Amino acid sequence: MDHGLVWIVYKLMPHGELMRAAYLSKDDTLALLEGDVRSGFPPTNGAAMKTVYLDDDDVIRMKTTWKKFYFAIEINPSAQRREDGRRREAARSALRHK
Repeated sequence: MDHGLVWIVYKLMPHGELMRAAYLSKDDTLALLEGDVRSGFPPTNGAAMKTVYLDDDDVIRMKTTWKKFYFAIEINPSAQRREDGRRREAARSALRHK
């Protein structure tokens, strides 16, 4: 981890397995995906790559030596969760434009 930046490997169907950059919140309870929410976090961009394009030995090393954490994605988040997300995105946007 470097300044809160972490790399994660996960499956995103139907695209397959990805490696993506994210930032952890200070209390490690929230991972913020690197990239622009308006793009929909595509499976390939500057901060994400399909693991099929990476060296197999590197991927095996990542998957066997990195810490494992489990997470869930809310497909239909509550109105409050969406509002919280809008506030976080506005705060991130303000920081990027300073």
